Amino acid sequence: MRTQFIGRWLIALCLTLMLMTLFSGRGSEGRRLIAIFDFDYATVADEWRETPINIGAGLADMLVTELVAEGTYTVVERKRLQQVIDEQDLNRSDRFDPGVATEIGRLLGVDAVVIGSVTQFGLEKSTTENLDAAGDYYGGVQGLKTHIQKAVVGVDVRMIDTKSGVILAAATGNGVDRRSAITSDSRGGSYLEPGVHMSFSDISQQLVGGAAAMAVLDVAIKLIQQANRLQLRAIRGMIAYVESDTVVVNIGRADGLTRGDMLAVERIHKVVKDPADTTKVLRKLSKRVATLEVQDVDENSALALVVWIAEEKAIQVGFEVVVIDASSEN
Repeated sequence: MRTQFIGRWLIALCLTLMLMTLFSGRGSEGRRLIAIFDFDYATVADEWRETPINIGAGLADMLVTELVAEGTYTVVERKRLQQVIDEQDLNRSDRFDPGVATEIGRLLGVDAVVIGSVTQFGLEKSTTENLDAAGDYYGGVQGLKTHIQKAVVGVDVRMIDTKSGVILAAATGNGVDRRSAITSDSRGGSYLEPGVHMSFSDISQQLVGGAAAMAVLDVAIKLIQQANRLQLRAIRGMIAYVESDTVVVNIGRADGLTRGDMLAVERIHKVVKDPADTTKVLRKLSKRVATLEVQDVDENSALALVVWIAEEKAIQVGFEVVVIDASSEN
């Protein structure tokens, strides 16, 4: 049983590595900024809903971890999402409403929101008694019973465009983990193999945790495969402060900026307007005058250092900056 579990994990790992290779060629000239909401677990059996653990929040946190590690999506911090939800004073049922989630996504300034529900979450158990052969194997202990447990976790998620309300992607994730254990009437606990002793509740928790991880990984892979349905958004801002080779810009974590991002500084030299309507700007023609590397990021600003500059004093407050691919030529 354990060998099958490890095999499934190796397959999932290989799929993840393949996807990371597939998307490794993408530039960093834009972001797919998303927010992941707690999953609804109202359909989960009472024995799990009544635990102090928030199953929906836990699975959502696991999905955040998987997507952030892979890098196709930029995910808003869950604390920031929770702060906006608290400000709206929503009741529990409203938090799982797609329309409400989309509106909160607009307030956050994200491109899409991910909502989901837990469709399966539980254990199946079976027991076989009086295994004399097993008793001989385990040192003559009598009254042995073999227990087989299977944990099953299922998750459904949807990714919704915050501008149009259209469902961009949908994914279903399933995870199954099985394990057998041997217990005796005369000695507590369970025996996975000679010399290994664990409580039966510990085994149950490990099973559910393993199945949940597999279900979330399944969902993450499918969302990554559908990433192109959400357009990349260029991250643009302006220079707010300049001193020597240190620059502060007016975009930050809330805009999807991260430490290590490269920024092109652009000086606009021509604004083209529509001759039929001179208030309408058709295009801004600009020239790159410097390249910056982001060193520190907070919610709404970032500190960057100059790594290339066309000429002395080429950078001024008010010049535009845009995130570029790190491999772009200066």
